Formats: sequence, structure tokens, C-alpha cells
Amino acid sequence: MTEPFRIPASWRWATFGEVASVASNLVDPADFPAMPHIAPNHIESGSGRLLAYRTVVEDGVTSPKHRFFAGQLLYSKIRPYLSKVVDVNFDGLCSADMYPIDCFIDQRFLFYWMLTSEFTQAAAARQARTVLPKINERALSQLPVPIPPLAEQRRIVAVLERLLSHATAGRINLERGSVRSHNLIRSLRQASVLGGADADHSLPAGWRWGILGDVIASVEAGQSFSCHPRPARPDEWGVIKVSAMTWGEFRPEENKAVPEGRVIDAANQIHSGDILISRANTSAYVGAPVMVGVLRQRLLLSDKSLRLRVKSDVDKDWLLHLLASPFVRRQISAKATGTKDSMRNISQRALLETRIPIPDAVDQTRIAAEASSRLKMVDRLRGDVASAARRGEKLSKALLSAAFAGQLVPQDPNDEPASALLARVRTERVAMPPKQRARTVRATKELPAPPTKVTGDNYQQEALPL
Repeated sequence: MTEPFRIPASWRWATFGEVASVASNLVDPADFPAMPHIAPNHIESGSGRLLAYRTVVEDGVTSPKHRFFAGQLLYSKIRPYLSKVVDVNFDGLCSADMYPIDCFIDQRFLFYWMLTSEFTQAAAARQARTVLPKINERALSQLPVPIPPLAEQRRIVAVLERLLSHATAGRINLERGSVRSHNLIRSLRQASVLGGADADHSLPAGWRWGILGDVIASVEAGQSFSCHPRPARPDEWGVIKVSAMTWGEFRPEENKAVPEGRVIDAANQIHSGDILISRANTSAYVGAPVMVGVLRQRLLLSDKSLRLRVKSDVDKDWLLHLLASPFVRRQISAKATGTKDSMRNISQRALLETRIPIPDAVDQTRIAAEASSRLKMVDRLRGDVASAARRGEKLSKALLSAAFAGQLVPQDPNDEPASALLARVRTERVAMPPKQRARTVRATKELPAPPTKVTGDNYQQEALPL
């Protein structure tokens, strides 16, 4: 085994399979209807924080799942989630794309090692080349693990728990700041486009109620292409993806290349200053508007995008804030059709019939200027929050790197050496009888409370929706 980096003399390198084992136990979820169900998307990448879970019944899972038990680690084995591992203190079921893991050294020590970029990169390098790349059990067992004496493992864990708890608290505060800024943007847009009035009350003088069709001259839809699954090169035409219009800003890099030889309708080319919306998206983002800024050449509307041409006496910036306001967004989401929340559609007719308050031209320009100025201040706040989050992430990575290089706590010559620990683990594992896990439904027992995350306008703790 190649040693990835230098470790103290009292430490040893071992393979993952020497100090842990995968506890595969696929079961039918129907046998465990009240069990908590954990999937990779329930775990925060890189921190091991469990964000949420739901019961098997709530998730409606039917495919085989792994049975896990309190005291095991759960590790995601598929490529997008190789940095996701969680230490669980309750029984439940997890996705078949995860491994329940039993540990034979300090469990929290191994948990923190699996959070490091060194471990994640080693796992990524050993993925099987399949349609959905994943690390199989044999490859996982061969990954390197630095092993200090057991007493030092516990000292390292104690220091990491203390220091990283501060980082976690800081991250939660940053999430609160992010929620506040998001809600502030919503409030600013709502107050601006309604002129301080409620949707059911009279509007300011000179305003009137109307529909989007009163301010939009035309709606243009794009083309449907069979495209390459990669972004277009500078000399190629590209068709924008839904993700180009999803996140509140236009992202021209979110496109797919049009195959050579396809007939291009130049009328579908996107230009700076266009207002685009998603015709098809999730229920939360269908109809989400963006203003096109700087963009690459040769970029086309897709069949899931709409371009709005505004009337000559309408302020485009005002319309953008109007479309992004909670008042309009709620209406569009309610009008969208489709059997699944993951892909809802808004028709042009339904869009144009959306009820809106319409100010006079002077107020449109004033509202747009005031809203843009205030939103720039909020954007600066969000930038500060994002910078602080990046610094916190770097600090956490630096702490983990120091811990597993033997630089976080001093070595104690009186500790039992790591070589003796590994020899004892090998002996104990040979003598260990096969584990007999009882398959008992825990429906009559109270399930642990789901993890929480700060959400909502009042910044209180609420269960995280998935």
C-alpha cells in the first residue's frame, strides 16, 4: 500500500478493510414501514451533518434498502456523493447506494477521516467504470487509513469535536444570514411591485389591476433539439438548459451543443437584455425570470424556455422584479400543470392571464431603480455571507488535515503503539462470531426527532423539507 503522506512514528497505515467492514443487509422496506429512511441527499456534503430524514412510508420507497443500526457509519458509494458520510445513533433503512459500516477502531476517528479530501479523492480514484460510477466493497476495503494509538485517536476526536462544533455553529449562523437575505429580497420585491398595498386592497393612485398580457407584447418559444451532452464550443451553436434560468441569474454556460448540420432558426438566438423564463421546471422554479446579461454568441432558446417581449411603454427592469415577486410567483406555480413536482409546465395563455398591479410609467421606472439599488445592498450582504462560508470550509479542512498528519495533538510515548492496536483488532476479528442482527419492526417505538434547519421568515427551527 502506498502511503499518501508522512505520519508520526507511533502511527501506522492500515487498509480500510483492516479497521472496518461493510455490513450489507438488504431488506424489503415493506417489512419496516415506520423506519427512518436516509438517502445521500439527506446528508450535507463534506461535514457529515444529517440534514433531514423521513420514514419509509413518507418517502414511498419500494426498492430494497440496507438495514442499518445505531453505532454504524453510513457512506455513499456513488460518484456525486463520495464526500457524504454520517454517524447514526438510531436504527433505520438507507439507500442501496450507501454502505452501513462497522468500525473496529474509534468510530468518530474513522468518521472524520472519511470526511477528508484525501479519503474522498482516494475513493474517487478507485471507482468502477460503470454507467453510474461507484466504489465497490473490495475497492473500499483497500483504501488507506492512518492509524494512531487508540488513546491518541480519542484525544484527536475530542479536539476536533470541540473545534468543529464552533465551525458548525458558525455555519448555522451563516445559513440564518442567507435565509434572512433571501427573505429580505422577497419582501423588497413584494413591497415594491404592490406599492405597499395588499393583493386584495386598493392600489396607489395611478395604478390599476391587470394581467401580464397587458404589459407583454409577445411570447416566443424556442426549439427542441437532440443535442450533445456537453456545452457548446465557441464555434458551435448551443441550446440553453433549464438550469440557465433557475437560479435568479442567467447562466450562459448551462447549455448543450447542437450537432453540426442542424438547421438553425436565427430568430431563436438569445440577446443581451432579453427576459427569459422557464416554461418547464420544478414547481418552485417554473416561470422563474432572468435578465440576460453578457453572453456567448450562438446561443439559442430551448423548447423549455420562453422569451418575453415587453410593450414599448413598459419598463423591463420593473417587469423583471414583478415576475420575481412572491405575489406573481405563487400564481404561476399554482397555474402550472403536470403530475410531478419535478417537472411542471406553464402555458403561454396561463402565464399571460396572471393578475398583476400595473403602475404608471413614472412609477415603473422609480420602482425598478429603488428595488435594484436595495437588492444590490442585499447582494453585497450575500457575498459577505458566502465569503465567510468559504473561509469556514477552508478552516474545517485545515483542521482535518492537521489532525490526520499528527499535528493537532501531541504524541504520548506511553500510549499503546498503533501496531499493537492493529494486531489486537486482527485477533479479535478472527475470533468474532458472525453478527446476528434482529430484524425487529420498531413501529411501536418513538422515532428520533428529525434534524432541523433554519427556515422561514421568522428564522425559527423547522424540519427541513426535501
